Amino acid sequence: MNSEISQLKYLINKKEIQDFLSKWGKTKFDAIKTSKELQTYPIKTRKLILDYLKLLPKIRTRFKTNEYILCDSLAYAQSTNNDISQYKADKIQANEAVLDLCCGMGSDVFHLKAPNSIVGYDLSDSRLEMAKFNVPLFHKNVLFKKEDVMKAPSNLGSTLIDPDRRATNSKHNWNPNCLSPNIKQIEELLQKHPNCLVKLPPAISPDDFSNSKSFSLEYIGTHRDCRECLLLTGKYNKKATVSSVILPSRKVFTRTLDVINGYRKNFIEDPKFLIEPIKTIIRAQLTPALAEELNLYFLDENLALLGSTTKPHQSPFVQNFQVLAKLPKIQKKIQAALKKYNCGILEIKKRGILLDPEEERKKFKLKGKQNKTLFYTRLNKRPVVYLCERLESQ
Repeated sequence: MNSEISQLKYLINKKEIQDFLSKWGKTKFDAIKTSKELQTYPIKTRKLILDYLKLLPKIRTRFKTNEYILCDSLAYAQSTNNDISQYKADKIQANEAVLDLCCGMGSDVFHLKAPNSIVGYDLSDSRLEMAKFNVPLFHKNVLFKKEDVMKAPSNLGSTLIDPDRRATNSKHNWNPNCLSPNIKQIEELLQKHPNCLVKLPPAISPDDFSNSKSFSLEYIGTHRDCRECLLLTGKYNKKATVSSVILPSRKVFTRTLDVINGYRKNFIEDPKFLIEPIKTIIRAQLTPALAEELNLYFLDENLALLGSTTKPHQSPFVQNFQVLAKLPKIQKKIQAALKKYNCGILEIKKRGILLDPEEERKKFKLKGKQNKTLFYTRLNKRPVVYLCERLESQ
């Protein structure tokens, strides 16, 4: 067992420490005053409590609970965001027998609706200790085992799988080839457990699996990012589809897996508007399907950047920009255009061009008052720069 986690579990169960956390969790952190209140505790214990106090507001925000969740900064950083956990939990009906493979600290099951039972598997002692403490705060009839997930008996209810991507620091390893269990083993688990919800890194592709007709993929994120890919089988599989899902609105753009590569790309020579698909659309390989639906055109064969000669329709799955000037990649000409359009705040985006946006921005003198965007990209394989104005999103 991890001695620090065991000690933290003991401490956050004490009323004296809970009162301390409740008091200082609502005020600005003061290291001197808080240390004085804890002076009866050894220095190492004091540090453990204060580290948890600093983490507590983040725990409250992420997990939407007033419970004292047992976790350290690493477990917190590697846990699932609340909006994604809630989104998955809402798919699972009440009274299900839930199997949680690679359960970690247990956060994936916090928001389940009255499950009949929960059984979790993990090989990490510290994560299991966290899960054994945390999950009973929300549910009854729970059991956690330190055992290889490949040995878990078949579950006819709902099975959650979160393959290990833990790195040595606070960040996930996003490489699909570094999953544990690996892709082949995950496919074995999908055969063994008929109704699965598998959390995968956004870089995963339908082509990574041998039978793409047996599951659906949902690429989940916000307007600005793609956080996870959720693989669904059995009763959660919607006719082998791939989807872009926006949180918190839960707006969805979907196509069947058998047609996503069958869309014809049409190209544009002189776009008056640039249209940038959101990252969940790009990760889901749905850009061609979205282009067809919105009557948009590609700037280049290998870029997920679209164009139009007329003002495009509003869509939650794109960001629209109006082209102010088409420019060569010549600093003086770009500077002149920035001055002409009164640019004071400059956003730089690159698509298919090697450059450092921060270093590129330093080359320009920005004395205006307007926000503008520069796209360094390609138009039919030729490098080009577009000075644009961001249009209001829906």
